[in-house]
Amino acid sequence: MKTKSEQLKIEVEYKTKHLELTQDENFWVFDSWAVWINGERFDYKTGIGHRARRVVIGAGQDRKEFERLKSMNPRKDRKNIEMFIQRFEGISKPVAPSLDDVLYSLITDADALSMYFQEWADCFGYDQDSRKALETYEACRKNGEKLISAGITPDEKTREAFQDY
Repeated sequence: MKTKSEQLKIEVEYKTKHLELTQDENFWVFDSWAVWINGERFDYKTGIGHRARRVVIGAGQDRKEFERLKSMNPRKDRKNIEMFIQRFEGISKPVAPSLDDVLYSLITDADALSMYFQEWADCFGYDQDSRKALETYEACRKNGEKLISAGITPDEKTREAFQDY
């Protein structure tokens, strides 16, 4: 489906698919998405604050429960995180990320294309001796290359369009 980027003032083919509500190794709970821009597939994540309340007829308590769970930090209660995910998934629904939200992240990732690892690590606050940081850097470079393949060049003009986003 053609979708317009309000920041770049262009139309692209944009599609999203919700994969799951899950957690990472640091107990961050998020929605995982597959996102396509002009045929290029990207992985994208949104935190639970982006979810919407599922409206259930006759369930007035769900509104309070939704707000309570949305404001919780499940990382503090790791033993109950699976129960938290299950309950939150029952009273909320994922909201697809906007094209501009995704583009903002991808254009930021693409900064890695114009920097050496050490420079990138300093700029984004990563440890230069970390293998995990190097893996992140390589993933950012890969996203930048795919963004270019999708027809969006992460140049100065593109970065300026998202400067105050």
